[in-house]
Amino acid sequence: MPYARDAAELMGANVRTTRLNRHWTAAEFGAHAGCSRHTVAAIERGRPSVAFGHVLNVCAALGIPLGRSGTASDTEQLWFADSIPSLTANA
Repeated sequence: MPYARDAAELMGANVRTTRLNRHWTAAEFGAHAGCSRHTVAAIERGRPSVAFGHVLNVCAALGIPLGRSGTASDTEQLWFADSIPSLTANA
């Protein structure tokens, strides 16, 4: 499904950008987020096989909001809610 693939890739790219902006290695960040560096790398690559709970933990650890209810710093925008068309747009 293109939407899911695009969403996973976009989320992964933003996770990687945010992690690198904070000067964390994947291993350092994995320890902080409670997962392995391999899981961090899989999320950053947009792999759909990563457990959803890991994705949520990684985003929470980076402070990345997953919707409009979160807050973002000046440099971290609400990318997920605004970057992908709504699932209901074509309904």
